[in-house]
Amino acid sequence: MKHRCAAALLAWPLLAGADSGVPAAVATVVSGGYWQAEGRSGSYRVVVALRGFETVGSRVIVEWVAGPKTADDAAAVVAAVEPALPEGEPVTWTANLQRVLPGCVRITLRGVNTMLPSQRSTRTVWALAPGQIELSEARSAKPPAACRGAAR
Repeated sequence: MKHRCAAALLAWPLLAGADSGVPAAVATVVSGGYWQAEGRSGSYRVVVALRGFETVGSRVIVEWVAGPKTADDAAAVVAAVEPALPEGEPVTWTANLQRVLPGCVRITLRGVNTMLPSQRSTRTVWALAPGQIELSEARSAKPPAACRGAAR
């Protein structure tokens, strides 16, 4: 019996909603692909965070995460960009990341208007070198010229 009580007490912080280090507003994180620039390399990451109080929408942040240089280093975000998505009614976005070429990923964002759920939209973000994105209105099957040049 004492062991069960001790185990329950040790697990209490997990059961009580202890801080995991991830902000509560973060709804989704997807990562993938590979980039290399200026002697660093890493992967792409897309963070979808909720915002608002009574009417909830979301914001999207594209990040370039560099891998550690040594065993004692940690991965680090070297660039982050928030795409200019439509303003107005709050939209909740979901993200899908697809590797196209080394140095280029397609991020498909699907949005639902939280006030009028029948209104939906799709945007495509092309992530290139750290800090560089291209945004298109709909899902584009063909990568932009800058993306095709990333493989060279």
